[in-house]
Amino acid sequence: MEREEPEPPRTEPEKEQANREANPEDDVPDTPGFRDWIKERKWTSDRARRIIQRHSERLMATRLTISAWRHMAIGISNRFLNEAFQEDGFGDEDVDGVADNPADLQAGHGTHAAGMIYARELQQSGSGTAAQREQFRKVSRQWHRFLGFGADDTVGAGRGGAIVGKRQRDPFQAAREEARYRRFAQLHQVDIRGKLRMMMGDSTEFRGQQEQVIRAIIRGESPIFQIAGTGGGKSLSFMLPAYCSPDGTTIVIVPLTTLRQDLHGRCEKDNIDSYMWKSGESHPVATTVFVTPESAMTKEFGDFVNRLQCRQVLDRVVVDECHVLLDATPKFRPKYMELGRRISEWGVQMVFLTATLPPADEAGFCRIAGLSASSLRMFRSRTTRKNIAYRVRTIRAAPDKQEEDEEAEVCEIVQQWLARQESGRVIVYCGSIPRVERLAEALGCKRYHAKMDTAAGKAVRFKEWVQDGPLVIATNALGLGVDVSDVRGTRRWTQ
Repeated sequence: MEREEPEPPRTEPEKEQANREANPEDDVPDTPGFRDWIKERKWTSDRARRIIQRHSERLMATRLTISAWRHMAIGISNRFLNEAFQEDGFGDEDVDGVADNPADLQAGHGTHAAGMIYARELQQSGSGTAAQREQFRKVSRQWHRFLGFGADDTVGAGRGGAIVGKRQRDPFQAAREEARYRRFAQLHQVDIRGKLRMMMGDSTEFRGQQEQVIRAIIRGESPIFQIAGTGGGKSLSFMLPAYCSPDGTTIVIVPLTTLRQDLHGRCEKDNIDSYMWKSGESHPVATTVFVTPESAMTKEFGDFVNRLQCRQVLDRVVVDECHVLLDATPKFRPKYMELGRRISEWGVQMVFLTATLPPADEAGFCRIAGLSASSLRMFRSRTTRKNIAYRVRTIRAAPDKQEEDEEAEVCEIVQQWLARQESGRVIVYCGSIPRVERLAEALGCKRYHAKMDTAAGKAVRFKEWVQDGPLVIATNALGLGVDVSDVRGTRRWTQ
């Protein structure tokens, strides 16, 4: 008989590989729900570890171990949950923490023996009792309420489903509300002029209606509508409150990727913790979260908002360049038509910013956003600029040469402008991507449109143009609030 050699000990990478081969579903990309969790029937420590690591990395950008989870869970329970458990009747009466039932004693055994041996349910665990399971259910419901999983508030139900009573408030709810109240109380007392100078420099002062808007935001007024010209400092309305109260979170809904990247960079420059939302990635909590309207309408972002609200850290939601809601139709950006209703459901302060909303469009905007015009706190500043001139040039040519002649005319106008100017930049906007490509090729300059690269690649191209490119040909994917201080001219080529 041949002697079998013992299997050599495995390294940690080999163990991980064996686990993946034995349980390939654990490498399936995570999706909401329990689809991936139910493929393994036994809850082993290894399975729990893999699930904890996967979801902690997705939600917290940190891979937790079982040991770390135990430390955190017990610490949270000791601080916020144990008192509630004692109020619900948890104790040390016997093995299950439940006093013996007289009916069980009359049958000749204690409640623990009754639960372990008699009248057991078909699917009941072999190592637990019904009383113990009920205790675990109470613990789970406490955790569900703590984590915001939607456990109901009823203590129980009487005959016919009538509610017997409301449960008492959990200790952690009071602690969170106290932290929120403290945060707003400190914000009300802050010296916003001093904080402005700390954030942007000793010589910085408020301009126009900036101070009135920010004081209204600090007072908690809602909804607030600020209309100010390009360069009027509208972004300060959410940046300064965030700087003064870094423990809270402000959600900023931004319609374009370029603008979102620009605002994110400005927050980083002014030492404001910010994060650009990306679907399917880990989502750390930051002082300012930038998100597109389309992403703001997803279930994934809704779950993120629920977590913020559960922790009482969501202070306000800001819609930048909010006039784009007026452009929405059932076929063009239909999600924008639902945005106002969605953010109203979040129940926090709402702030709308734009440079483009004539008084005649206010009623239409309120209708689309689901707002009452009488409740708006409106701040309207002058949006015309004395140093801006407009000129329209019509190009006439034979039908078969119209596009060719237009391109030649645009090239001539741009080249003449570049020859006259010693500094500054010019943007030429075109109505289609093919026109952008042809004109950029003819002028030998940079281009920008929605399909030219990934989001990260677009950010690099935009930065290159800002740093050393006097000319860029673009679609309207570049625009709406992008902060480039030395743009001296724009040309829009339309038919």
